[in-house]
Amino acid sequence: MAVLDVPKIVRSLYGTWLFARRDPGANQLFEETDRAFWRSFQAAGIAAPAYLIVLYLSLDERQLAEFDFLNVLRHLAIYGITWLAWPLMVARILESVDRTDKFVAYIVPYNWAAVPISWLLAAVAAALSSGALPGGLGTLLLVAGYGAVLAFVWEITQRCLSVTGPVAAGIVLFDVVFSGAIRMILDHATRASSG
Repeated sequence: MAVLDVPKIVRSLYGTWLFARRDPGANQLFEETDRAFWRSFQAAGIAAPAYLIVLYLSLDERQLAEFDFLNVLRHLAIYGITWLAWPLMVARILESVDRTDKFVAYIVPYNWAAVPISWLLAAVAAALSSGALPGGLGTLLLVAGYGAVLAFVWEITQRCLSVTGPVAAGIVLFDVVFSGAIRMILDHATRASSG
């Protein structure tokens, strides 16, 4: 087996495109196997450069001056831990909504969806940091980008878990809060230990 199975990656990314279009056949492009589950974490590697672009563009001059290779490694470690933390947390959530049988069916497309989401957010960050957009348009672009991401993740959550819209919205909201808290805690902890 190849390390990166390009046809399966392309198929998975096409499946995320179908989810974005609300195509009812999107689920059929994702396997519900242990192998597909672990393979979906390859999306983290494909999305990582976009994460680093967003990170770089968010730094001010002082932060940029202090940003070195160790900081890149620190942020990549935080990124990796966040990728692993959500599946562990969502497994517990699925127990409470009686959907443990849907875990793999949810995580596989959820992970692959991170690729277009990350690159969309990197494009928005680049457009904002270029200064080419007037302030109001930049803000509108940012809000529209995050709104599209939330709607996209809601679609995947609702369909893959076969839950109601409000339950899916609650899971998506918890995902945003949980992932943000993990990043913030790890960022603070690693800054304190390195400083």
